[in-house]
Amino acid sequence: MQQKKIDLVYLWVDGSDPKWRAKKNAALAAMGRPPMKDAVGDNRWMDNGELKYSLRSAEKFVPWINHIYIVTDGQVPKWLDAKNPRVTIIDQNEIIPKKYQPIFNSAALDLFIHKIPGLSEHFIYANDDKFFAKNLSPDYFFDADRNPIVILSLWKQNDALFSQSASEYKKFWNAHDMFNRMIINAVRFIYEKFGKKYHVHMTHSLEPMRKSYRAENVKQFEKYFMDTTATTFRSDANLQKIVFPMMDNAKGRNTIVLNWRAGSRRIIVTPDMSWMRIMYIKAIGGIAKIFGFRRHDIHGGVKNMARDVRITKPAMFNINDNYADFNAFKNAQKFMDEMFSGKSQFEK
Repeated sequence: MQQKKIDLVYLWVDGSDPKWRAKKNAALAAMGRPPMKDAVGDNRWMDNGELKYSLRSAEKFVPWINHIYIVTDGQVPKWLDAKNPRVTIIDQNEIIPKKYQPIFNSAALDLFIHKIPGLSEHFIYANDDKFFAKNLSPDYFFDADRNPIVILSLWKQNDALFSQSASEYKKFWNAHDMFNRMIINAVRFIYEKFGKKYHVHMTHSLEPMRKSYRAENVKQFEKYFMDTTATTFRSDANLQKIVFPMMDNAKGRNTIVLNWRAGSRRIIVTPDMSWMRIMYIKAIGGIAKIFGFRRHDIHGGVKNMARDVRITKPAMFNINDNYADFNAFKNAQKFMDEMFSGKSQFEK
């Protein structure tokens, strides 16, 4: 693929900042009641210095990145060299209309990410807890037509997700937690608007995007997205950002692949796959795992992360502090220092 400018966009927040915490608490008070626990839990805002290591990984493994944008809520990492000409700090309120502020919800922020001033047409979107783990070229993320290659996981949903019976669908929806309801909302939305059934779930991956596609998709269903997803905190009415790669796929302008491959061959996911096709893919994956030629593009988890990354040698990995383990990153600190030793050009 002919080299084009490809930017890297991060979302970052320092949840220990007293001013930021006061702002969040004021937003909670204004709502009159606390939202659901997993919408406001402190782990969602924890900062263990992940961004520093992610930038080191970018410098080491994807040095061709054009420009780096860090979207924050009026904050700047203390260790960051903000004078570096390859880095721009974006206050999220520069891109979010005032009527939707304040926002403490990444699903809502996703609706405005294409509005970053100066952002290139092609960019890679990341949270600060995602890391590059080997040398990758632009054609790993974008195909010959310069369209995104998006990594998702296979999700064999119950047929009730696509049911014409409102009660059957609602029963299925109610059986899941808030995050999975957001995924279900997105999959159901694509089915209702485009008539396509996607058996997919999100992965904690660095996601390639095209700015013009995101802008068009948001504009096409702007009222619906703003009504359901532009909320201060996460809500089970939100649509998870997986909705956008599915929209692009339904329009024939990206490729969805699974997180693993059999040898070097990527496994492509298409809409309306039969159960036989799904079971075939699962069987191939099982055989590849048994015989040792199943490769993962991204490894995500909290337990034994360092050991697993060393063994599986993924292209990318994610360290996600969650309710199962609030110390996942701290437990991997030694490994991170070994893999990404020395300051990057983006540090003071």
